[in-house]
Amino acid sequence: MKKKGTITIRAEIILLLLAALAFSAACWLILNVSLSAYLDDRFDNDTYYRQQDEKTLESLNVYIGEYKVASDDWYMLNKWVDREQLVYMRVYRDGELKFLSSAAADEKEFSRMMDAYAIETMYEKSLAYQVGFADGKADVLITGRYATSYYNAALLIQIIVPCILFISIIMVGIRRKVRYIKKLSEDITILEGGELDHPVTIYGRDELAQLAGSIDELRINFSNKLEEINTLQENNRDFITEMAHDLRTPMTPLLVYLGMLRENRFESDEERDNYIQKAYVKATQLKNMSDGMFTHFLMDAGDESAMVMLSMMDVFYDQVSAMIDYLKTSDFRIVSDIRMQEVSVLVNGEFIARIFDNLVSNILKYADPHEVIRIQLYVENRKVIYQQRNMVNELADHSTSTGFGVKNIRKMLDKMGGELLESQKNGYYETWLIFPVAGMDSSFAETEVVLDSVDE
Repeated sequence: MKKKGTITIRAEIILLLLAALAFSAACWLILNVSLSAYLDDRFDNDTYYRQQDEKTLESLNVYIGEYKVASDDWYMLNKWVDREQLVYMRVYRDGELKFLSSAAADEKEFSRMMDAYAIETMYEKSLAYQVGFADGKADVLITGRYATSYYNAALLIQIIVPCILFISIIMVGIRRKVRYIKKLSEDITILEGGELDHPVTIYGRDELAQLAGSIDELRINFSNKLEEINTLQENNRDFITEMAHDLRTPMTPLLVYLGMLRENRFESDEERDNYIQKAYVKATQLKNMSDGMFTHFLMDAGDESAMVMLSMMDVFYDQVSAMIDYLKTSDFRIVSDIRMQEVSVLVNGEFIARIFDNLVSNILKYADPHEVIRIQLYVENRKVIYQQRNMVNELADHSTSTGFGVKNIRKMLDKMGGELLESQKNGYYETWLIFPVAGMDSSFAETEVVLDSVDE
């Protein structure tokens, strides 16, 4: 697709031809005016032609003296006229026409010209030169092509120079394109060598520039993708290293407790039950860690095709109500403010279920059961916002926390185009789950739903 402001190579060639033609025409006009003015100033005057006539007559006198030419010797005089490349020559003797150069005249035309110039006029006599022939003196009228060679040379210059200029401009334009193509070839060769940081040269606005821009965008996207892959691999390596270390932490005491139980190294049933309880806690911790690791890799290989458009009610009502009911059975006090609206969000149902499972798990492990948990759900600035605030249980064992729950929630939200925000201040932990609104009813009606909330 051609971008706005671009110009095709065909249009560039047409503009190049028009520019070359315009410059060539201007060059021809300048040469024509300047050379014509110069030649006219030098040759278009009586003095120059009289000097040339005198040189020609001197040659005629030498010719007459050498060959004894008479004033009516048509053969010899025509031969001399041809040699001197004169336009024409007439010879009058005693006012009567004796010779008229007639190399280009047929018989009928020659007779007509003879009749026209048979008698010498007073005007012609005033312009004639006295020349001594073998048979006596005669008046000679001559017209020569003295400056013709100069004018022919000027005409040739006026043709050749603009043509050379025209071809030169075309060649310069083509040469620039060829050089750009060569530069693109060099850039692509560098990219083939793996130097993805090397930018592709973008010059002009034609199809070649668009191609260069597309190649450069491909280079940037490919480089970013490689960087993402490298970052992902590095994160996975770090994750596996950290996970292996974290797994060893609860596994060591678990093996100790199980070993003591297997070897009956306890003194009472109460001590045995204590070992069993501790072993159960460590086993549960291992299970949570393995679940977190499983979810972590599942997020990396998540199927985005499972995204569906659902109403706010369909996405959150069952999840939030089930969460509140479960927390109440675990002796937590809940204050909820749920405001459903006729909006839709694009979500993955499985991700939503896992997100709320993680929220419940975090509350059970780290929230103070003696303090109220506040839950809000509302729409603001075309975003569905789930807000949760609870007091942190200072007696909870935070040393066993791996942070996978929050990381997994953030990954799932990212894949759904959402966002996770956290805040911990004055002993309270607050989190926001933000989902962009994908659809909205024209009436935008609001319904307040309170899910078994209790006062603080």
